[in-house]
Amino acid sequence: MATESIDGNTIKRVRGMLKRGETGTIRDKDAAGLAIVVGDTRASWRIIERTLKVRIADFHAFQHIDDIVELRELTARVRTAKKNGEDFKTLIAKFLKHRNVETAQQHADIAAGSGKTWEEVRDGFLAWVADHRNKDTVRNYRSALGAVEGGAMSADFAHLAGKPVVAITTQDLVKVRASIVRRGGGGGKLRQADLTVSALKSCFKWYVNRDDALIALSPAQPLSKVMERSTETEVDTETERTFSQIEIGQLLLALPNVPNASARLATTISLLTGQRRMTPLKTRKSAIKDHPGYGMVWRLSDKVAAWRVLPLPKTAAEAVRAALAMSRDDNLYLFPQLRPSKKGRSMNGHMSERRVSAVLETMREPGGPLSALPFTPSSHHLRRTFISVMGPRMHDFSVGEKRLTRDDVEMITHADEGRKTTATSVYDQHEYLDVKLRILEAFETWCLEGLELARRAAAGVKAA
Repeated sequence: MATESIDGNTIKRVRGMLKRGETGTIRDKDAAGLAIVVGDTRASWRIIERTLKVRIADFHAFQHIDDIVELRELTARVRTAKKNGEDFKTLIAKFLKHRNVETAQQHADIAAGSGKTWEEVRDGFLAWVADHRNKDTVRNYRSALGAVEGGAMSADFAHLAGKPVVAITTQDLVKVRASIVRRGGGGGKLRQADLTVSALKSCFKWYVNRDDALIALSPAQPLSKVMERSTETEVDTETERTFSQIEIGQLLLALPNVPNASARLATTISLLTGQRRMTPLKTRKSAIKDHPGYGMVWRLSDKVAAWRVLPLPKTAAEAVRAALAMSRDDNLYLFPQLRPSKKGRSMNGHMSERRVSAVLETMREPGGPLSALPFTPSSHHLRRTFISVMGPRMHDFSVGEKRLTRDDVEMITHADEGRKTTATSVYDQHEYLDVKLRILEAFETWCLEGLELARRAAAGVKAA
């Protein structure tokens, strides 16, 4: 039994022994236990000690000088694991797959429960977000972090699948950003790439601040937003626009055919008041008040805890009254939860926003009333339509002697959840119900005129 420092010459000698049919064992003097055992027809890498005898792999699997360095490190770690009574077979199996001891150790730790994969960290972060943020934020993070199964973002994170969090580098995250940008061609995905960068920073910031974190520094910290600029010089106005008046009319004409009455009413309220789809769903019945001068008012809050009061125009008020009549006494919400999120869970929440989204999704299916539109209509187009229609008309309204401007449309919609401006002369503690009602009535009139146009078109009567 020979002992030497195994190197390239040793590899050549073993090849010669196999050709001549010689047998023997060559031990490595630089790594206790590492050996090459040569049989009549084949040779193998092994770890041989008095209390440990294990085959690593066939000799031909590792014949490069760099392989010998890795095999020595593997031998040391296997001996330590054996001494500590730990599983070393998984470490060897992972080494054969990855051919790198450090990577093999990371995956072996995951198998043993002491390591974390990218998915485990990501899902832990999303669970924390679900407990501390609103549903829209959770949904946005899930999408931006590629957690939607079968979603467009999944492929951008494919190289991180199953990767130990301790092995994730900034370059890995750069590849995610680059993949999104490439999918966008001339620049259509730059904003999505930036959203993913922000989500990655939040995810790893949350993780490194946990007491059980396996990394001390966030690999997302040096990650910048996209450095590319859009090369698209023209915007397709047809695909980028919102609803026209007759298209809103077609939507209103089709709404009575929506089988889910609650989703139908929530869509109506969202459209006629310029609100996000979640706003009516999160509204409690106690927020709806009768008003001696304005009939019915709606007190609602936003993400920055700023309260607004909206007087409801006739059609919107009728939708709210219908929703109140359908609500349940055992639930606080205007649109109560229709079914438990999981078996055995309570039903004290509000209706799922997905039911509202499904209204327009169904209408845009082939053969649906909105299927011919050149853009893909969704619930956020309702709010955008209010802004695009009423923004230019805000100069028709005044508060005192001050004529309103386009930006003052946020007194109704609270555009960008209040982040665009901190205050305007009309966005303060005063309610300005008279001005708000005139604005909302003007938009309702515009919508109902669109409904009449749609009815005429459907009846084959040319509008005057």
